[in-house]
Amino acid sequence: MARGKNRFKRNNNGIFLLKESDTCFGKISGKPLKYYNSEIKAKEAAEYFRSIYGNEQVPYLCDVCGYWHLSPVDRQTRCRTCSCLDSNGNPKQLYFTYHDAKKRRNIIAQEKGINLAIYKCDSNEGYHLTHMHKDYNGDYEDYLNGENRYNGNTQNLGCLTTAMLILGFVGVIFSII
Repeated sequence: MARGKNRFKRNNNGIFLLKESDTCFGKISGKPLKYYNSEIKAKEAAEYFRSIYGNEQVPYLCDVCGYWHLSPVDRQTRCRTCSCLDSNGNPKQLYFTYHDAKKRRNIIAQEKGINLAIYKCDSNEGYHLTHMHKDYNGDYEDYLNGENRYNGNTQNLGCLTTAMLILGFVGVIFSII
């Protein structure tokens, strides 16, 4: 769980406890995140930090520890854990809107240098992010529509996949004969 060190801060209504997580860490700083037992406590802390430091933060419920953390407004993307699984068998994040997915994609590209594509979830209302091939040089919409632009060549992935399946099937038939 998120149990960790505790510190106290004073606000206009008295003193509240800042608890540091053992499981959740800042993406940029690497420091333990503060956590709050309820959304109300997280909102109070966000208001306190806004009034003292002038930075806008929003509370979010963490999928890892089950407690509330704060995130800067410019980094916040509305999402939840989806029933869909990634290639490693882990649940994917479902972004509520295309805008939320695009914002998270841009944050990841800026911080980690990873290009991701956005696609609509087949099971739920929302969007997922997926990795693109490192040599891909088209735009995201082309990638999602099945266009293949590697090293200046444009092909339709549907036709390419069909051709590969036919060749594979022919190869299996010849290996049986």
